[in-house]
Amino acid sequence: MANEYGITYQAAEQGVQQLTTASNNLSNLVNVIRTDVSNFVGQGWVGTDADAYKNSLDSLTQDLDREAENIINFANQIQETVVAYAEDERNRASSAQNLNA
Repeated sequence: MANEYGITYQAAEQGVQQLTTASNNLSNLVNVIRTDVSNFVGQGWVGTDADAYKNSLDSLTQDLDREAENIINFANQIQETVVAYAEDERNRASSAQNLNA
């Protein structure tokens, strides 16, 4: 018999929720860092090195924003797959019951 892999629908749902929470936490943290750096640069720290640091951090936070969005997209794909598999399983179970009727 071939190797089989699987996951319970409940475990998949929990995984989706954890991914969504992690993505939201990442977005919130990035926003805090972005705000703190913006407040510091230009007020307490000025000059070309401050501007270069802020530009570098802006680029990094944009990358992190994209990654947070990718995590949400991945979680949504998992959710859609779970729903499709659950529907397919219900249909197959219904068909199997009809064979006995």
